[in-house]
Amino acid sequence: MVRDIQGTFDVIVVGAGLAGSACALSLARNGARVCVCERGAWPGEKSLSGMILYGRPLEDLIPAFWKDAPVERAITRRRFSVLAQDSEVALDLHFEDFNREPHNYTFSVLRSRFDRWFAQQAAEAGATVFTEALVENLLWEGQKVVGVRLRGGEELAAHVVVSCEGTNGFLVQKAGLRDPYSPRKVAVGVKEVLALPREILQERFGLEGKEGAAMEFFGQSVKGLVGSAFLYTNQDTLSVGLSCSVESLIEGGIPPAELLAQFKQHPSVRRWVSGGERVEYGAQMIPEGGYYGIPRLVRDGFLVCGSAAGFVGGTFYHEGSSMALLSGRLAAETILDARRQGDYTARVLKAYVRRLKRSPVIKDLRGQRHLSAWCHENPRFFKEYPDLAVELLRDYFTVSANKSKAEIRRGIARKFRARVGYLRGLWDFWRFKRAMFGK
Repeated sequence: MVRDIQGTFDVIVVGAGLAGSACALSLARNGARVCVCERGAWPGEKSLSGMILYGRPLEDLIPAFWKDAPVERAITRRRFSVLAQDSEVALDLHFEDFNREPHNYTFSVLRSRFDRWFAQQAAEAGATVFTEALVENLLWEGQKVVGVRLRGGEELAAHVVVSCEGTNGFLVQKAGLRDPYSPRKVAVGVKEVLALPREILQERFGLEGKEGAAMEFFGQSVKGLVGSAFLYTNQDTLSVGLSCSVESLIEGGIPPAELLAQFKQHPSVRRWVSGGERVEYGAQMIPEGGYYGIPRLVRDGFLVCGSAAGFVGGTFYHEGSSMALLSGRLAAETILDARRQGDYTARVLKAYVRRLKRSPVIKDLRGQRHLSAWCHENPRFFKEYPDLAVELLRDYFTVSANKSKAEIRRGIARKFRARVGYLRGLWDFWRFKRAMFGK
């Protein structure tokens, strides 16, 4: 990863995250001269740490990657929880099949470690990785992008520039492909990594060997705002965090750091994180526009991948890692076709969009295309309904000396009718189904 380059590249990839390294690795393996410009002192330095890696697309690039990659744990347990003020209703799932290879291709990872390893795979395949290389602008010949300018004035030329720079995506705006985000179409995520002795972590979460757990929290986890919280187990740390839309944070008037602190003090959460020592903290922007938030992806000499393209699943789906990996690979395939033709115009590069439309990236985002708007138009699903669900279940399971179960059920029905109403409830949940799963 040395900054000593002469001549012109076929491709410059901006950002050594999942999309960038997937793109660079695919290109380098096929003989393209590719350079990766990473603004951090090493790949992963600027990445917000713990996450769940949905690595099925990575298997196509590096078979059995989990044997060599610095993954933390295979996710064998999924838990989905609705929090009220001091109570919880949860669905807890465990799949023994995921304990066996290929572990459902799903692992907890620490980005600072994983991104560094992944970029090294691209470097070993022949890519040149520049670190501390902050791209400040694009170079142009007429309407065609022909390279980048780094901070300090250094210029690098290429036939194609690929933006894998993350949510902020300044180059995407400079290329005229996207306007600045509106508060509704971007979220703020905050995350901590908490150190916890491995033996305590194993016992507390009921884990054996390299089993791992991923937990999602809704409702009062974020004080009824449009968002959710999470907790992932690593080898000897926990990744704990939350994300909320900027619009919702503004309306709620609660700083994200304060939300996270309150979340960790919830009675159903503090038992998981008790005794953890903070070793890392960070925040980042996350695109929340969904299908309708995708910018234009192509122009002459320029492509957009990963979260810079808005390829993130949103409030309920968190499979941005698989979308980043797949979009990076599809961009590389398109560029290799263009290289064979000697034509890097948008006319040829638009094959990238066609590939995406045939892939799960666009198919899944299109299926959930109503989800982003629905979340903001139905805030009661983040506060009123979670609180009511917990309250009704508590009523049902409360032991009574005076009421029969039939009387308790009738009381629950009356409470639901008074607070929501059957017609409104049916209408709300029909709209929820349509937003989650499409027409």
